[in-house]
Amino acid sequence: MELRFLADRAETRIREYSGRSGTNLCPGDQVETELRRALGPLDSIDGVISAALSHNPEIAARTSAVRSLEAQRERQRRARLPVVEAVGIMSYVYDDLSEDWDARDRVGVDVSVPLYTGDALGARVDRAQAELELEESTLRALQRGLREEAEIAFRRMLSLQSQLVRREAVEDSQREYFEAIAGEFEFGLGTLPDLIDARLAYEEAQLDVISARYSMLRQQLALLQITARMPVGPLQQEWRAEGE
Repeated sequence: MELRFLADRAETRIREYSGRSGTNLCPGDQVETELRRALGPLDSIDGVISAALSHNPEIAARTSAVRSLEAQRERQRRARLPVVEAVGIMSYVYDDLSEDWDARDRVGVDVSVPLYTGDALGARVDRAQAELELEESTLRALQRGLREEAEIAFRRMLSLQSQLVRREAVEDSQREYFEAIAGEFEFGLGTLPDLIDARLAYEEAQLDVISARYSMLRQQLALLQITARMPVGPLQQEWRAEGE
């Protein structure tokens, strides 16, 4: 009854968030297959952190802003220098005296001197440097937070996987014990209270396995979301196509 309630609540949320019926869900075995495929490259902390930093859109935006500010700072630094350009001009003109067309070539040098000098240029360079350092500091803080979040998510997933293995072992043990008590009861060697206690312990172990698997799957999805490797099933592809 408790699991049925959770399933009904999940179906209600799917309907409210997506506007679609939650009855047409992908099979559980397909979900596990897609998760294993998506989690394949994420087999170490270094791989998880690298994927998180490489695919995070905010990190990409901040990195692009840093590069833009670096270019702006270099432009401000070069603004104090005069610009020397070689200019070549070729023209084809009509000469009234000779009454003929004549080609004329000219070569010159243009020198541009900045209008701002001294403290004005220095202030512009300092401002560009300050903006760059602020953006770099923000990027480092974002990267540090994302690395920490990715490492914690990966370690928690490993912990939940170990918990699932232990609870599955307990479930197997309780099942064997229940089967033994049921056999004794069938031949009149066991009592009804012993049979009921064994059955309840076995069912509790089953629920613990379901809860542990649910927690592990949620953590795997959280890790895939951090690393931008969330799998897209056929139903999601259909919804995206209709949205486009």
